[in-house]
Formats: sequence, C-alpha cells, structure tokens
Amino acid sequence: MRFLLGIILCLVAHSPQSPPQRPRDPWVFRSVLDGRARMVTIALSHEMWVAYDAGTCSLYKAWKGGVHFDGAVYTSVHGPQPTSTGSTYVDGADVGVWWLSLGEGAAQEIRPRWRGYSMTGGQVHLRYEFALKDGAIVRVQETPEFARPEKLFDDPNSQAPWLSKGLVGLRRTFTAEGLPAGASLSVAVRAQCVGYLMERLVDVEDREVQLPDGGKGRQVSGKLPLSREQPRNDLMLFFRPAAEAPEPKQK
Repeated sequence: MRFLLGIILCLVAHSPQSPPQRPRDPWVFRSVLDGRARMVTIALSHEMWVAYDAGTCSLYKAWKGGVHFDGAVYTSVHGPQPTSTGSTYVDGADVGVWWLSLGEGAAQEIRPRWRGYSMTGGQVHLRYEFALKDGAIVRVQETPEFARPEKLFDDPNSQAPWLSKGLVGLRRTFTAEGLPAGASLSVAVRAQCVGYLMERLVDVEDREVQLPDGGKGRQVSGKLPLSREQPRNDLMLFFRPAAEAPEPKQK
C-alpha cells in the first residue's frame, strides 16, 4: 500500500497549485511561541498554521486556531508571550530530527544551522545548513504548504480509499544541494493522521490507530532521505478538519 501511495505523490509533486489565501499579513513571523524562543510561525491557511523551531530546524507543530498575541511587543504588558490557540493536528520532534549517512556504517545525528527564509511565488522557503567534517556545506530548503485532496485529484477516493474531499493536509517539500556522492541526509517524521502520501520514506513504522477524534487513522514514523542523486523529496500528511476555534487576537 505504501508503494502505491508513493507513486501517487510522484505524479502530483510537480503539478502547480495556487497558494491558498493567507489568514493574516504578515503571514510569516518570528517570535517566542508557547514559551519557546526562536520560533517561526507560518499562517498557511485559515485551516492550518505551522511553527518551526529555528534552533533545531524542525517542525514544532501544525494546528488550527492561530496565535494569541500577548506580551510587551503586542500589548505593552510585560511578562506574557504569544501562545498558539486551537486544536493541534501534529507535533514535531525536538531531538533526533536530522541524520547523515556517508555510505559506511550507521547514520549519525547531525546538527543543522538556521539560515533564514525567503518568499517567492507566494510561498515561504525555509533554509538550513549542515557542516560536514571535511568542511563541505550541505544546504537544504523546506517549503511547507497547505493542501486539500480535491485540489490534487478530481476524485481523491479513486486514488486511495482513505483519501476524501474535505481533509486538510500539510505538505513538506525538501530539496538539498552539496551532498557528496553516496551520502544521504534524512529528516525524521512522525505523525498520527488519516493517511499520508510520500515520494520516499525509509525506516518506516506504520500501524492503524484510533485518532483522538474517534476515527481510524495511521500512526507513522520514518525518515525522508535526500541525496545527490535524488535531492528532492516530498511528504503530505492528511487530517480531518479540526473543530472551529475562537478567533485569536490579531495585531
């Protein structure tokens, strides 16, 4: 089944999609969030916000609801800080996120360096760097985006039995440059979701679970590999829409 899903994503990975309407302006910003420093928050759509930890270059969480803007910068009140509000779709990992294999022996965890972000074509592109022991620099770009099955396929259910109109998706697209021949740089992913589409996923653990909303879904973990020969990889996680959350205070 996972092989079939991988083929599906290869077919749609390069099809152009218009970015959705962003729920605020600016829709990408840096701040403390939920008591964590060096956070990058991205308002992908009214259905989904995501935040990344610039210290670990990793996904912190994806959720529906927004951000409550509190603290001296926003309200002149010292002490409080911005907090995420609403329902969480998926939490990221704080450790064991990035792994490097040079073709011999087991993969080793590697520390990334945050190199900011750029905005082109209506999307945000996050930039990371990895310094190898020989002094070489590997550069990775991640583009997170909101996705809906009905925007990808005329009849989503014909592609996979669990894929249906109305689901909300988080698409993470990675590209790497500077990897030496035979090396592989991988990012770890884990999620509970209705289902997922991917190009390449290794070290996969996948089992059926009951999700917090009472429906059936998948609990999946694995690594998305990047290499000189295949520098691009793509993953989409799909969720049932979260319940409506109170509108956060916007500034």
